[in-house]
Amino acid sequence: MQTGAGAISNVSVFNPQFTYLPFGPVSLVGRPTKVKIDTNSVYVMDSANWQDVVILNGGVRYDDYTLHTSGFGTVNNVANTPISTSLNSGMPNFNVGAVYKPMPIGSLYAAYATSSNPVGAEFDGTSPAYGGTPLTQTVAAGALGPEKNTSAEVGTKWELFDRHLLVTGALFQTTKENARETSGANVTGGAAYRIRGIDLGVGGNVTDKLSVFGGLVLMQSEVTKSLVPPPNAALFSSNVGLQLANIAHQSFNMLAKYQLTDVWEIGGSATYKSKIYGGTLLAANQGTALPSYWRFDTFVEAKINKNWSAKLFVNNVFNQLYYDALYQSAVPFVLEAPGRSASFVVSGRF
Repeated sequence: MQTGAGAISNVSVFNPQFTYLPFGPVSLVGRPTKVKIDTNSVYVMDSANWQDVVILNGGVRYDDYTLHTSGFGTVNNVANTPISTSLNSGMPNFNVGAVYKPMPIGSLYAAYATSSNPVGAEFDGTSPAYGGTPLTQTVAAGALGPEKNTSAEVGTKWELFDRHLLVTGALFQTTKENARETSGANVTGGAAYRIRGIDLGVGGNVTDKLSVFGGLVLMQSEVTKSLVPPPNAALFSSNVGLQLANIAHQSFNMLAKYQLTDVWEIGGSATYKSKIYGGTLLAANQGTALPSYWRFDTFVEAKINKNWSAKLFVNNVFNQLYYDALYQSAVPFVLEAPGRSASFVVSGRF
């Protein structure tokens, strides 16, 4: 991995005043970083079915994850000092689930599972806060262990309207232990958080001509353990109890399609995301946030014959200004989402 040089900075994409200036020589800067990852895994899974009324499943898995990195950095104010990191993580995990079908069209289920996220899984980056490979001595020993996740869910699924429409509902909880968080230039482990929520979904045909697909998610999040100062020390004495940063806790999406004739079909979708607070890796900074938004898309499709069809899309019909995410960095930044766009697609099938 190396970084590049030679691009012109401070150029507006809307008014590129330097368009006709020649680029300087493009080159790689810095010294290379070498990353080597070896993984070995073994797993066992099984399921049991009793008369399609009770269905059980489960499995266990073990991953051996070994990471080696070598590069150059600044240590004790000495630049270009060789730095190397080695890490070995053994990660045992399991999952269990049960389904009960009181009727052929309905089911009740419960599931529980664990998983792990080792440091270095994102080997194209060097920030352990994002799961990248650690290259500097600012990484605390506790951050080198894998993050450990548990997920529990109970729910129900029903097939309505002569089994043409599926409706679902679920309660879920996800917890993370040994979570990584940042404090200045340091990355530490040992933090924890919890997310709880409800997920409602629908998909299929309401009538022969009308179909819908979508869902609603409502969540609550909370930092349950933290070792670093809060992002807004003027308002909070600790991260514990704060909600997570960079998460939309309420979201909704619904797509509807209607068959006007054998040739024409129209449809549209509505998407909502609630306010997203910024912050460091864990806790939200209540003073920095992206606003909530609604976005609407639409389309019309014509089946010309058995081989050809044409479709016109218009996305973000009302040209809503919204942002994809609030990114973590020393100077937080956002990316503006696309405005209104239209596209015309002709498809052929033979």
